[in-house]
Amino acid sequence: VLALVGDQLDGGEDICGVVLSIRFGEDILSVWNRNAADHQ
Repeated sequence: VLALVGDQLDGGEDICGVVLSIRFGEDILSVWNRNAADHQ
């Protein structure tokens, strides 16, 4: 998460957004990417 915020990841130009949702019983990390056809 900190690498995303600090723009330290390779391919960071393809990442549009990140959401971290901390809830009771589960934590959810959602990453929004620019190209939906890239299935990596």
